[in-house]
Amino acid sequence: MVPKCINFFLEADSDERGVKQILRLILFKFVRRQPGRSDNDWANMWRDLQSLQEKAFLFLDQEYMLMEFCRGLLKAGKFSLARNYLRGTASVALATDKVENLVIQAAREYFFSASSFTCSEVWKARECLNLFPGSRNVRAEADIIDALTVKLPNLGVTVLPVQFRQIKDPMEIIKLAITSQVGAYINVDELIETAKLLGLSSQDDLSAVQEAIAREAAVAGDLQLAFDLCLVLAKEDHGSIWDLCAAIARGPDLETMDISSRKQLLAFALSYCDEESIGELLAAWKDLDMQGQCEKLMLLTGTYPPKSANDSSFISFPLRNSQDTVDLRDYSEQVDGINCDDQEANIKDIKNILYLVAKDLSKENGSSWEALLGEHDKILSFAALRLPWLFELTHKVEHGKQLIGGLISGKQYISVRTQAVVTILSWLARHDFAPRDDLIASLAKSIMEPPVTEEGDIIGSSFLLNLINAFHGVQIIEEQVRTRKAYNEICSIVFVGMVYSLLHNSLVECKSPTQRRELLLMKFQETHSTFSSGATRNVKGFSPELQSKVFPWEGWDDLRSIVKNNETTANRGVPCKTDASSRLTSTLVALKSSQLVGVISNSIQIRTDDLLTVDSAVSFFVRLCEVATSETHFDALLTILEEWEGLFTIKRDDTDSAEAADAANDWSNDGWDEGWESIQEEESVPKETKKDDPFSVHPLHLCWMEIFKKLVTLSRFRDLLKLIDQFDGVLLDQVDTHCLGQIVLGIDCFAALKLALLLPYEETHLQCLDAVEEKLKQGDISDTICKDHEFLILVLSSGLVSTIISRSAYCTTFSFLCHMVGNFSRQYQEAQLTGLKHGDRKRHENEKDFLFLFRSVLFPGFVSELVKADQQILAGFIVTKFVHTNASLSLINIAEASLIRYLERQLQILQDEGFTHQDLGFGEPLVNTISQLSGRLEDLIQFALSSLRADVR
Repeated sequence: MVPKCINFFLEADSDERGVKQILRLILFKFVRRQPGRSDNDWANMWRDLQSLQEKAFLFLDQEYMLMEFCRGLLKAGKFSLARNYLRGTASVALATDKVENLVIQAAREYFFSASSFTCSEVWKARECLNLFPGSRNVRAEADIIDALTVKLPNLGVTVLPVQFRQIKDPMEIIKLAITSQVGAYINVDELIETAKLLGLSSQDDLSAVQEAIAREAAVAGDLQLAFDLCLVLAKEDHGSIWDLCAAIARGPDLETMDISSRKQLLAFALSYCDEESIGELLAAWKDLDMQGQCEKLMLLTGTYPPKSANDSSFISFPLRNSQDTVDLRDYSEQVDGINCDDQEANIKDIKNILYLVAKDLSKENGSSWEALLGEHDKILSFAALRLPWLFELTHKVEHGKQLIGGLISGKQYISVRTQAVVTILSWLARHDFAPRDDLIASLAKSIMEPPVTEEGDIIGSSFLLNLINAFHGVQIIEEQVRTRKAYNEICSIVFVGMVYSLLHNSLVECKSPTQRRELLLMKFQETHSTFSSGATRNVKGFSPELQSKVFPWEGWDDLRSIVKNNETTANRGVPCKTDASSRLTSTLVALKSSQLVGVISNSIQIRTDDLLTVDSAVSFFVRLCEVATSETHFDALLTILEEWEGLFTIKRDDTDSAEAADAANDWSNDGWDEGWESIQEEESVPKETKKDDPFSVHPLHLCWMEIFKKLVTLSRFRDLLKLIDQFDGVLLDQVDTHCLGQIVLGIDCFAALKLALLLPYEETHLQCLDAVEEKLKQGDISDTICKDHEFLILVLSSGLVSTIISRSAYCTTFSFLCHMVGNFSRQYQEAQLTGLKHGDRKRHENEKDFLFLFRSVLFPGFVSELVKADQQILAGFIVTKFVHTNASLSLINIAEASLIRYLERQLQILQDEGFTHQDLGFGEPLVNTISQLSGRLEDLIQFALSSLRADVR
């Protein structure tokens, strides 16, 4: 069949490509020479191919030989036999993906060679694909054949296989089917099904098909179909259809299209339109919104605005247009067609109704109603026909009792009369007209009428801020205070009234709405800025995200002060409802905290009862901590706890005062007058109070424990130290301190000791110190720890340094402290040298940092502690090194003299100049600790000097 010499077989392994071409040629000639070969002939051919592979072409695998053989079977149309071989033989099997490729390639060769849809090649292509029907790719090929041979011809489109092969985008075929003949776009389902068969099956592809149908329907005048498809595409967020949606929304009425549907299409168009179209589409949306509000009122009241001026009781000039929606051009023509006297009367009537709802334009911006009505037909039409009808609805009593679903945030239901007021205000705002005070007041009163929520009160008072007469707003709030019965509602309106007064005082000098808006915005910015820096003691420097979510309440501290004063008055015996006052305080704190709780979880609500006792507050706080997951949540927790601190400090002080009063009033003892003669002596002895007791634990210590656990989890150890340092009292009890210390010890023993030294529990101090000692003995201490100035400050301020020096069990820690002091001494000396090189100004600037604190407080404090612990020799040695005493003079007596002189000099500096932590540019997170240490330094130096002088004598 294909003659070849012996050398070909000897050198075949060097020409694999040539061998494969010969095998394909053999199969091709086998098929062409005798097309109707029997299955037995093909079986013999397969055995011959196997023999060639085994004896001559070992470099070819059996899988390749079987693939080529099956390819020949498919080309010969032996589909039944091919099915058997595609499943594999006893010696070799084909991979699934290779079978799939063979079938698809053979089918394409048949189909694309078909000259028409009736020739046998189309049938053969289908037979090839039927050999492997379970494959998704094979089904896709079969779908294309069905689309071209069945679906498209039914739609009047003929695309031959050879033509389809040249088309890159199947969407071109769909567009051709849509526009090929008149009315083809109507077959929406058929077109979409055809698109899927052609491979356009993704949501974006199908939306593009629907868009093409909708545009063709609009061109053909079938607006109903175009509208239906536009609604579907708008819901699917298919942005490229926005222009057609806008056109249909502003087009003629359709049977199934209402105001809501038009607004939906316009809102979608606004989301995707180009910049030039925004203004036009927004104006159209506002017009539709106004029309929708009016139609809703028509349905609710069963009344309708006049169709013409003749039907109106407010105006008397005629209008020939009988439609509900007035043709504004016709209206203006009618005005021009009547005599001057009638025109003046008609304009006067319209002005009268406008004066009932809006302020005089001449006073607002210098223009006139006459000029405005003459230039704007839409304003003229609405003011002539719909405005009188709306105004009448606002004054009918029966409409005040008819309730509808609330369209105002914070109000579940509103009356029809309120809806009419909202519609009038919307129209006034639409055209930049300032409403009259009584219209604004009417809306605010309807919103603030019970039953009402806190949100409703806030929204109502926000409307009242727009009143020209602020006292009118005060009257409305006072009326609400008098008429309300529920306790929570009374608290809400009282607080809102206070905020309203504060805000309005800031707006007194603003005359125009623009000035009011700008000043109100500035006020909010100021309060946010003050709020974040510390005016209500919240969010102290924490995340901007939390600050943006919490609204600052001005006057909060003043209000709490008033409440506290009232409670103090009650304690002095003045008649006052103390329990009610306490409950009011808890209510206001709960209201304040509710905003912060909302930052953490919308599902958890804080109630007044949650803050009536310490136990209830702790229970609520622990529950809140369980759902807090982010740093923003933690900041909110901290702010809540700081807010509660004032409440429970007040309650604790009140309890203490009550106990003292009870003790003072207890005259049951018969010997009450004994010891009268010694009263003057007793008065001279200062009394200790609970506030001065260093072990007076904070009432919310369990809440603070949860906060500290969160800080440890977030590795915010500096914030932990800062919180404990800045609090004037003890935040944790001994059990809490022990538990927290154990947690931190598992992370960092140095951090655990620093934490423990800020709290007054010696047992925990020693536990953490033992862990540090063990860690230091192991060695491998990082440079960061060696430079940890916080560690040195806390060891000195706590007095633990005496224990470290005097007990041999802590010798490694003592050595570490000496190393730290020496290291900081060297740094200070290097800084001094640098300062000398750069002049006095540079040296003065360098003193405002930690090294200045080290030189002024820490070093003399450490030296004094050494003397106090009978380590005079070591103290003298360190001082001589620090002041650079000549090495030849470093004898014991010289060192001791240098030590005494150094301490005397430091004492003189303290007595002459003093020292406060405000002198430092350095301090956080241990500002209070540094202040306390510097305050004790003078006594410590004096004690050390006394000891040294006694030894000298």
